[in-house]
Amino acid sequence: MVVHAYYLRDARIIRYAEALAQEGHEVTVICLKAPDEPVRERVNNVDIERVSFERRRGGKLWYIWEYIWAFVLFAIRLTQLEFKQHYDIVHAHNMPDFLIFTGVIARMRGSKLILDLHDPMPELFMSKYDLERGTIIRILEIQERISCWYADQVITVDQSFKDIFVRRGMRAEKIGIVRNMPDKRFYLEERELPSMEHFTLIFAGTVAERYQLHDVIKAVKLAREKAPNIYFRIVGKLDKEGDYPDQLQNLVKELKLEGVVEFHPPVPLSEMPTLYRSAHLGVESSRHDPYTDYVLPLKLLECVAAGVPCLVSRRPTIENYFRDEDLAYFEPGDIEGLANTIAELAQSPQKLKTLAANAKRVFEQYHWDKEKANYFAIIDRLVSRR
Repeated sequence: MVVHAYYLRDARIIRYAEALAQEGHEVTVICLKAPDEPVRERVNNVDIERVSFERRRGGKLWYIWEYIWAFVLFAIRLTQLEFKQHYDIVHAHNMPDFLIFTGVIARMRGSKLILDLHDPMPELFMSKYDLERGTIIRILEIQERISCWYADQVITVDQSFKDIFVRRGMRAEKIGIVRNMPDKRFYLEERELPSMEHFTLIFAGTVAERYQLHDVIKAVKLAREKAPNIYFRIVGKLDKEGDYPDQLQNLVKELKLEGVVEFHPPVPLSEMPTLYRSAHLGVESSRHDPYTDYVLPLKLLECVAAGVPCLVSRRPTIENYFRDEDLAYFEPGDIEGLANTIAELAQSPQKLKTLAANAKRVFEQYHWDKEKANYFAIIDRLVSRR
């Protein structure tokens, strides 16, 4: 597997790799190296090979340079490993899409290539940089199309994403769906609601403007006029993430919410279930845009699996999975409506329990064991073709 991320912080890659290792496959993950990580490590029977390249958020030109330079490092490392031990399959995870070409030498030696499109790059860049369709987006669409053409198999996370790729000319039969469902470590059959003395909202994920955390902070300020026991915990990386984290911290000071809004550092995946269960309400507050409207967020699913009710901005793909009885929806940008909903839930323990119980029904149809079987079927088919 090749991924432009820190392996031990990426739940989706961990699920893939450990599921394969548990079935007896030999799995190597080539990924980025954080400053405190070794170059080589073996975790849960997965071999981790890290390249010395630290990620940080920046402008469009920075991302282009970062992706190209990291691509070179990944390609060199994969080629070195390929000559030591041939790989039956190379599974490249976007972003960027062109990571699939790190497997050129492996493919020449008989490997099959999987391109896993976690996100459509054109839509994500439009969301991240407020771009209209223009030259940059057309270039991203072209490299996406070429990357998918080169792969033997394409995987994506939802029918909504698959529809986007098909509209851009990709063959539907080449695209498999493996939904990004939480694994069993997050599931909790029965959960006691924490004490309502400190009613805590939690957001865990990338601290970026498209998640509209500034609106949530403003709503918390308003909601505390009705329910002063409300607190907000933001779990995410703040350093080297651009200007937005600084804007949030300044907003907290401006609104005099120190001690109310907590910035919590990222934690290992194994600790996330405990962190979720210490909260009363999960928050997924994305705005409407060409990317977020199509996303089914993993952090939302993890909260639901952990028995935590969720407050979610209303968007089409989420509504395909969850009814109004399952989640506390609000309209993106409606700070006053969001504040009223938070205040109401902070005083309604029974409604919290009802939402948490209702939302879990989604796992009757979609769960990791089923998605894992879909993934294994793709692996088996590619290996047999080889």
